[in-house]
Amino acid sequence: MAVSNNHMRHFLLFVAILSGYICYSQQGLTPPKAYFANISTGDSLVEEGQYKKATFHYLQAFEAFGWRGIADDRFKAAKAFALTGQEDSTFTYLERLCKQKYINYLKLSSDTAFAIIKQKSSQKWVRILTCIKHNKDSFAPNQNLIWTNYLDTIYQTDQGIRKKFMKAANTFGWDSKEAKAYLPQMRFIDSVNQVKTERFIDTYGWLGQDDLGYQGNATLFLVIQHSDSATQERYIPLLREAVKRKKARPEDLALMEDRLSLSKFGYQIYGSQIAQDTTTKKFIIQPIKDEASVNKRRAEVGLQPLEEYLKLWGIEYNPKTN
Repeated sequence: MAVSNNHMRHFLLFVAILSGYICYSQQGLTPPKAYFANISTGDSLVEEGQYKKATFHYLQAFEAFGWRGIADDRFKAAKAFALTGQEDSTFTYLERLCKQKYINYLKLSSDTAFAIIKQKSSQKWVRILTCIKHNKDSFAPNQNLIWTNYLDTIYQTDQGIRKKFMKAANTFGWDSKEAKAYLPQMRFIDSVNQVKTERFIDTYGWLGQDDLGYQGNATLFLVIQHSDSATQERYIPLLREAVKRKKARPEDLALMEDRLSLSKFGYQIYGSQIAQDTTTKKFIIQPIKDEASVNKRRAEVGLQPLEEYLKLWGIEYNPKTN
């Protein structure tokens, strides 16, 4: 059975997108695939300047999830509505952000997409901004929004190029010229983000969600996870210590431990690393040490059972018993 190392690298590069989706189910509710598909389409349309079409897909996403929505996605919907001049819809989604305990008033107040809406309805705008400032003071008093927004720009570039790569790969094939065309840009973005993130960690340390928010904290992991093995070796002691201090998620540490172990020893510990068989084109799981105990180890770090995780890749898996 032949396994493509290039394909494996591609999967390691974008697997964070899937792990990022897991964070959306923290309250026990997992959005369906239709939610993410429509959000992704909406994001692409926004990049193309097709804001009205984007609002349609954002609405489709929320409808698919019983009109629930992730706060960051509601923000994007409000922004798209603002760019089409739909004042009522803009404020509908901004009000929902207030109720969702959204806290980033700095991002909202500085986004030029809302400039016209802000001028036309200044009283409504002040009410929204006051609500979100209250959320910040009440629910995240220690979070540094300057740091949060700085890391958000890194996160958006990290995930944005990977979404484009995945779309091309799913449409034309993982080894297609259309998918490969994104790899040089991905490597460049990763190198820039690595410099920025290393500088941040070296200056402030591996900070937690209370300082950076969930996504800001996750960005530190994503960028280091997407770096070379030498960089991971350098920062994994800081990640281990951050997990002990509850400043990082143990499941993130497990993913990085797997990647390093696979690179150094040819096996992984938690089963997170996937490759593709070059003959059958099917996804396969990389070798696991003591596979019979893998689900026990996964549970200890907060990961779902391996068979559930592998369903995301279309892999049928029967847990080993001995």
